[in-house]
Amino acid sequence: MNRSLAPEYNPVKKLNLVSPQNIMLDNGIPMYYFNAGSQDVLRIEVLLKAGSRYQSAPLIAHVVNNMLNEGTKTHSALQIAETFEYYGAYLHTECDLDNASVVLYLQNKHLDYLLPILIELLTEAIFPKHELEIFLENAKQKFLINQQKVNYLARKHFAHALYGESTYGFMLKEEHYNNVQHNLLIDFYKQFYCAENITLIVSGKVGERELKLINKVFTVITNGKKQKKSMLNLPEYNVSQNHIPKKDAIQNAIRIGKVLFNKTHKDYFDFHVLNTILGGYFGSRLMSNIREDKGYTYGIGSAIVNLEDSGYFFISTEVGAEVCNAAINEIYKEISILNNETVPYEELNLVKNYLAGTLLRSLDGPFALAEKFKAAHIFGFDMNYYNNLLKHIHAITPERIQELAKSYLQPDSLTEVVVGKV
Repeated sequence: MNRSLAPEYNPVKKLNLVSPQNIMLDNGIPMYYFNAGSQDVLRIEVLLKAGSRYQSAPLIAHVVNNMLNEGTKTHSALQIAETFEYYGAYLHTECDLDNASVVLYLQNKHLDYLLPILIELLTEAIFPKHELEIFLENAKQKFLINQQKVNYLARKHFAHALYGESTYGFMLKEEHYNNVQHNLLIDFYKQFYCAENITLIVSGKVGERELKLINKVFTVITNGKKQKKSMLNLPEYNVSQNHIPKKDAIQNAIRIGKVLFNKTHKDYFDFHVLNTILGGYFGSRLMSNIREDKGYTYGIGSAIVNLEDSGYFFISTEVGAEVCNAAINEIYKEISILNNETVPYEELNLVKNYLAGTLLRSLDGPFALAEKFKAAHIFGFDMNYYNNLLKHIHAITPERIQELAKSYLQPDSLTEVVVGKV
C-alpha cells in the first residue's frame, strides 16, 4: 500500500437500504423490525400518538411520558430503576409536540425479565403524588434557569411569533408547573397509552423467539377509544420583528426564519440542499462569513424543523450585543446573495458530496436504521425516502438553488427575534 496516495474517491450514487419487516401483533399493534447487527442486543421503541398537541392542559403529555418509571401498581420508582440497572438495560422517554416514545435498550437474553416491566410502565403507571411533587419542582427549577438563557428565550419567542398560542407556539409559564392536576395525568394516560395509539419499532437481533415473546407480552395492552387526530388551529403566518430586552445578558441571541413546510412538500429535498449551503454544516456561508471572517460568533447555523402539520426554517446564533446589528446585516447579506447569484459548481458539488456522505453514515447499524425509519414513517414514507433524497441531492443545479431562494428566502418574508441588550 502506497500511503502517499489518497484513497480512490467513490461518490455515493445509491443507498443499499434495508427495509424493515412488519407484522401485526395479535392486539392490532403494528410492529416494524430490523433484524440486523452482530451483537445480541435489542432496541424496542414504543411510538405513541401522545404528544403535547393532544393534552387538555399544559405539561400533561410531558409529565406522563417522563414519569412512567416513577412507580406502578406493584413496583416503586427505586425498584424499577434497580431492575433496569441489574440487567444492564437503559430506558429513555421522549415527548415532543406531536408524538411520545418509550425506548428500551437491552440484551436479548434478558428480554423475558424486562419486557414485562416495560409493559407495566405502559399499563400500570400511577404517577405517585410524592414523586410528582418532586418531579414538578425539579422541572420548574430547570425552567427558571432556562429563563435566564437568551438562546432558550429566543427559541420560545420565535416559535410563538410563528405559531401564536397554538400548541406549536405555546409558551410555558411558571404557574403551569404549579397547576398540574394528578387526575388529568391519569385521564391522559388511560386515553392515549393504549394499543390503538402504538407503533412498535424494534431493531437488533430480532429472531423468532423475540417476535413470539413481544407478541405474547404486548397483548396485555388493550385497545382504547380510537383517537381522532387533533386538528391544530394554526394562525396565519405574519412577518414580525421581536426584540425582547434582557439587560443582564452577556450575549444577544438571534433567530431569523419563517413558517415553511415539512418533508411532505415537493420542494423539501431541494430546500434541504439550499439550507446546507446557507447554514447547515460547518463550512456553510453563514459560518464562513460571520464566524470565520467577521469573528462575531462561535457558531451559527440554519435548519428546517419538521412538524406533522407544519414546518419552519430558522437561522440561530449568539453574538455580542455590540455586534448584534452587524451580524444581522451579514445574515441578510448572505440571503440576498443566494437570491441574486447562482452558487458556484465547485461549492455545490462539495455540499452534494457532504450531504451524500452524511446520509450514508447516518444509516450505519440497526439502531440508526430504526431512527431513520421512524423519521420517515411519521410522515407516511418508507425507507425509499432516502434514495429519493439522494437523487435530488445529485440532480439539483445552481439555477434551482437560486429559484428556491427567490421563492422562499426573500428577506422581507422573514420573522426576526432578538433577545438580549437591544
